[in-house]
Amino acid sequence: LEVHHAGTLRLASADVDTAYGMWRRDDFRNAVTDEVLFSDMALVYGSLVVSLVCVLAYTRSLFLSVVGLLQVCFSFPLAFFCYSIVCRLDFFPFLNFLGLFVIM
Repeated sequence: LEVHHAGTLRLASADVDTAYGMWRRDDFRNAVTDEVLFSDMALVYGSLVVSLVCVLAYTRSLFLSVVGLLQVCFSFPLAFFCYSIVCRLDFFPFLNFLGLFVIM
């Protein structure tokens, strides 16, 4: 396993059994998953910008456009509160934040 300058992970001359064994390790699997999810967050930011432009073109009000997007963004801290305090769940996976992409 090599970590490169951009933080990317790559298997260095590993056979299939070694790669499968490494994939079963939680730290490797979490690192790969986090890398992919962080790159997908660029899509979320892009969708926020596109949504802002579309709402701005429709309402012709910067205030309403920004407040509408902030309302969507502020729903995640409330969801996290309900998830962790009300439901008493300890683990909040990063994948849940990609719901922004689905909402937008």
